[in-house]
Amino acid sequence: MVTHTSFTRREVLSANQLYHVWFRRIRRLLPTERITRTRNLAWLIIGLYLSQSIHLSSMARRLPFPVRSRSMVRLVRFLKNKAFRPREWYRPVAEGLLARAAAQGAVRLIVDSTKVGTRR
Repeated sequence: MVTHTSFTRREVLSANQLYHVWFRRIRRLLPTERITRTRNLAWLIIGLYLSQSIHLSSMARRLPFPVRSRSMVRLVRFLKNKAFRPREWYRPVAEGLLARAAAQGAVRLIVDSTKVGTRR
C-alpha cells in the first residue's frame, strides 16, 4: 500500500521543481559523473533544504516519494557509496552558492564544527 504523509500539492511540486534546477546545476558542475549519483546528490540537497536538518530520516520525510523507507534507503546507499566524494562534489556547489550570495551583498558564514558520529 502506498501512502503519502503530510505533503500538500504545493510542497511536492516545489520539491520536484527544486530537483530539476539542482539536477541541471550539478550536471554542469560534474559533467562526467554518473547520472544516478547526480540524481541522488540533487535529492540529498533538496532534502537538506526542505527539512532544514542533517538527519536522513527528516530529509527522507520531505522528499516527494510515495514510500518513506525507500527515500531513506536511497540516501543511505548514496552516502555509503565509495564513489561519492563529498569534499570534491560539494566544493563547486558551495562556491557557486557563496558567489551568488556575495553578489547580493554581505555573506555571513556560520560554521558548526560539531562532529557527527565517531569514525576513525
